[in-house]
Amino acid sequence: MMHECYQIWAQLEHEAGTQLHRQTGLLLLGMKENQELKTIQANLSRQRVEHQCLSSEELKQRFPNIRLPRGEVGLLDNSGGVIYAYKALRALQDAIRQLGGIVRDGEKVVEINPGLLVTVKTTSRSYQAKSLVITAGPWTNQLLRPLGIEMPLQTLRINVCYWREMVPGSYGVSQAFPCFLWLGLCPHHIYGLPTGEYPGLMKV
Repeated sequence: MMHECYQIWAQLEHEAGTQLHRQTGLLLLGMKENQELKTIQANLSRQRVEHQCLSSEELKQRFPNIRLPRGEVGLLDNSGGVIYAYKALRALQDAIRQLGGIVRDGEKVVEINPGLLVTVKTTSRSYQAKSLVITAGPWTNQLLRPLGIEMPLQTLRINVCYWREMVPGSYGVSQAFPCFLWLGLCPHHIYGLPTGEYPGLMKV
């Protein structure tokens, strides 16, 4: 799916005439025996995605500003990167309009009635369609429960922090600093992006 996804993003970038994706690579960090890290490496190999396995020493040489206390190893997926969310959403909405679609903002969905035609009631009006795609995130079950459907979804609160670079530019794309995902001892993963959205600040 990801291979096809990158092709479609590139196509949308071309059509929109603006950069929507920045390839940085994705550095996965964890202990050598971490089962999740092994599974990811096996998947990358099976799908023939270009990647590199980095020992603790190779990590220190390649990314000296990453200091890992327990001797973690690295797995660098060269295809990883960042989607510029706001620009990407705007480009998608523009493409929908160009293809004859209508974007309705600020209308809360209050009811869904299935049938040969699906009826969707919002705070403003009703719509009918042959099919419906629901992308309601944490509110999905709130919409599906009246239909007798419950998805096994778990909503997680994610703390987003911005850390100032100690050495300006050292965590930027110009220094080949990648996105990273730490598969450590925490209950949930810790991930971050190189500087770019806000100059001098790294998003974690």
